[in-house]
Amino acid sequence: MRMNDQTNELANRIAEAAKETAIWREGQHAFRVEGLGASNPYAADQAQATIWQNGFQSAQEASEGRTPAWVR
Repeated sequence: MRMNDQTNELANRIAEAAKETAIWREGQHAFRVEGLGASNPYAADQAQATIWQNGFQSAQEASEGRTPAWVR
């Protein structure tokens, strides 16, 4: 592989990772804003649906056991 090809491949992988991170964060944000009633905007057969769900579940797990500030 030539250096230019390697650079392009690396750039493509970085761009793809940034897209996946944004989708994961969308899932986190959806849980924080809408809670359990949030719906996944991606079709179940798309890879993005799984990434979104992982972000949603991460936010859900992080919130377990936390007491809202107004209750403390």
